[in-house]
Amino acid sequence: MNIQNVEDFSYENLPNKKNIVLDLGCGKGLFLVRMAQRYPEDIFIGIDYSQSVIKAATQKVKKAKLTNAITLKGDFLKLLDCFPEGSLKKVYVICPDPWFKNKHRKRRTVTYKFMEKVYSLLKNNGVFHFTTDFGPYMLTVINEQYGNFKNPYPGVSWIHTIANHPFSTYMDKSLGSDGRVYHMRRIKS
Repeated sequence: MNIQNVEDFSYENLPNKKNIVLDLGCGKGLFLVRMAQRYPEDIFIGIDYSQSVIKAATQKVKKAKLTNAITLKGDFLKLLDCFPEGSLKKVYVICPDPWFKNKHRKRRTVTYKFMEKVYSLLKNNGVFHFTTDFGPYMLTVINEQYGNFKNPYPGVSWIHTIANHPFSTYMDKSLGSDGRVYHMRRIKS
């Protein structure tokens, strides 16, 4: 099985540049596969830095015989640099490492700088979706103001459930422990 490295990825080689969806930190690919099956008109790109994890994701994509899903090994920040401004339909970050200790929080995925980059890459009305099972991480993220993102949830900053939203392996695990995950969506206006 050949696993493509992010350094070998080219935006120009994508067959469909209209509906690109990123799954940053795709893990073993369960969410990626479920979304690609549900939305065959979109191109899903999942990336993770772990060789064994991305191998499992690649196997899931092949087993499902998906032609609209790509798996990459590497740093998602390098992947973001591959796309021109205004080219992405959606970006998902599902249950990234919360880096609990204060001294490690600089390692968190969702930061102000990261969100500025995502905002520039999304199309108008493009969606950023962040899910975590660690409430303090969500509070940190929602307290930042990122560009002209709008919140689609009137009166609340996040929600705990989304009807018919596929789960990742980690979301399933989190729901099994305390039954709580936090979803935040923001739309580029």
